[in-house]
Amino acid sequence: MKNWKEKAEIIIAALFVALFVRSYILTGYKVPTITMAPTLLPGDFIFASRTSYGWKIPFTSSVLNQRYPERGDVVVFTYPDLPRVHYVKRVLGLPGDKIEIKKGVVHVNGQAFPQKEDFSFYLEFQTQLYDDDRELIKLYLSILHDQL
Repeated sequence: MKNWKEKAEIIIAALFVALFVRSYILTGYKVPTITMAPTLLPGDFIFASRTSYGWKIPFTSSVLNQRYPERGDVVVFTYPDLPRVHYVKRVLGLPGDKIEIKKGVVHVNGQAFPQKEDFSFYLEFQTQLYDDDRELIKLYLSILHDQL
């Protein structure tokens, strides 16, 4: 049987590896809103690669092999006013793109964006939403209704 010192070394090494992986390679997130439904629902857990857009060099602002998000990518980010909340969204527009909503249809640079989901889904699940999402969805549905 291993003594307590060997066990402590193993535990410390395992914690170091886990912290390194979580900080620099892969992180788990809880989906906070219904805006990605039906693909992702509030409360779902996802893992996101921290290296998709390059490798951040520890203790610097430098990034190796940096690339930028492309249209259709699913990204995780924080909003400056709520840094503890991680948002999960799909990229629709890129720098310089013109995004419009015409009669409930998203247009990117004058062309309708392919839409796979039916927005009536939001009405069906409105009673199951978190309190924070209810007002947002009501506002979204009223804007969508006004544009139809």
